[in-house]
Amino acid sequence: MKTSIKSLDSHSFILTNPKIPLLLRIQHHRTKQNPFQTINNYVAGNFSFIYKNLSQIEQSKIQDLSDILFTHTFFCDTSPLWNLLFCVTVHGSDEFICPICLFKPVAPRIGKCGHFFCADCIRLLFEKSSKHICPVCYEPIFRNDIIRANLIYHPPLSTNCRFKKIWRFSKLNVCCSSTSQSTSSPNSPYELFRSLPKASNENSLFTHFSIVDDDFAFKIINQEIFDIDNQISEMITFNDSEKIQALQSVRQLIAEEKQFDDETEFQLIPQDSTFSGHFECFYQIEDGRLIFLDPLNVQMIEHSFGEDIWPDIIEGQIISQTHITIDENYDVPDLAFKHLHSGSEVTTILLDIDHLLKPETVAQFKNRINSIKQAEEKKKQEQLKAKSTDANKRVITSKDYQTFVPIVEPPITFSEEEFPSLSSLSQPIMRKPAPPIKIKEDFPSLDGNAQPISTKGVKKNWGGTASTTSQSSPIYQQQFPSLATSQPPQKKKKVAAAWGNLKL
Repeated sequence: MKTSIKSLDSHSFILTNPKIPLLLRIQHHRTKQNPFQTINNYVAGNFSFIYKNLSQIEQSKIQDLSDILFTHTFFCDTSPLWNLLFCVTVHGSDEFICPICLFKPVAPRIGKCGHFFCADCIRLLFEKSSKHICPVCYEPIFRNDIIRANLIYHPPLSTNCRFKKIWRFSKLNVCCSSTSQSTSSPNSPYELFRSLPKASNENSLFTHFSIVDDDFAFKIINQEIFDIDNQISEMITFNDSEKIQALQSVRQLIAEEKQFDDETEFQLIPQDSTFSGHFECFYQIEDGRLIFLDPLNVQMIEHSFGEDIWPDIIEGQIISQTHITIDENYDVPDLAFKHLHSGSEVTTILLDIDHLLKPETVAQFKNRINSIKQAEEKKKQEQLKAKSTDANKRVITSKDYQTFVPIVEPPITFSEEEFPSLSSLSQPIMRKPAPPIKIKEDFPSLDGNAQPISTKGVKKNWGGTASTTSQSSPIYQQQFPSLATSQPPQKKKKVAAAWGNLKL
């Protein structure tokens, strides 16, 4: 027998519950300050939350679980109750990196600030540091605030994109895919909203919250144990005993988690109740990210199909993308965004879907589509032009020259006398010893008994050095022939050497 947490009737239960009037006054419109907010808007708006079931919580907290699921169902800006969460699902187009070890997170855990870490890394951080703060944003974190994270990586969008048709009852924040409906009439998907979808159900991708079940829990836990075992094997090779001990402790805690009750059910509408209201239809990307079909495409589909059945799948080439942040200052004209939490970062994509539409629809919207294509092409050309202009205007400094221009040194030649090992001779060639230095004869100025230097007879060359070359210095002329011949013959005079008689 299935256990029902609470039966919700949008007409009777809201009027009888004493908590509802206050919530209606606070959350009917998006407000700047939500008194029920326990985490920041970015985390609350862009992540999905999977709550524990009845077997995982204490008896005293069952009422808290029922209340929070109820408020989630009717009020989009309800912040999750962190201590009742089993897992937080995070979608990302960049590779996930643990800020502590700088590797892919193993058994990832997430804090209220929205940053995630390896389970063993955050455990070691708590043990070694007296200040329990997030290493990224420096917000205080506690052990009870660290819960499981389900990190889902998505590659960047390609030229094509695929969307699913999603149903939403006007009075609920629960969304269901049209491909999973069990009723014969696609315009009346009543049975999809009888109960809250479980985490393993595909409809949980499009709903901001759900309840954990056996299939989802076992899949997550088995993957964590597998990754931890691989990490332990790798750490054994590096002989990191501290890391191994932390991983083993985490593995033991995961293996000792309570069993899951797959019979837990959160009933939205009782079986004996009837729906009053209408259904809203929109298109969302099939992997569950906050990427929606552009309202212009929805207008084209409505014009082409009218009251007929809209396609369950829309696929086409991307024309343009628009990024929107849902907050208190944003007026929500699109029905697809009314169930989103404040702080949600939404992307709308305009597709080329002419192959799905009638010819008259294509003709009517042709000018608007062409103008958008031209604007996108112009934008791309301006970006390319800006890049080329910046590259041409850039001034290359000496630092840049050293960075980008390689320094070419002249080739070094080696002689056999200096490096006898390079020679083909078997016996090494010994270098001749240098003659002893005669200080007094070669450098008389260094002798204490030397006479003062006389500069008489030395002709000064304006702009150059004094000429001290003499015809009576053949050794000097042999050593420096350019200096001996550089002076005209008529200017060669016998003068005294400035530093004594040089003998080289």
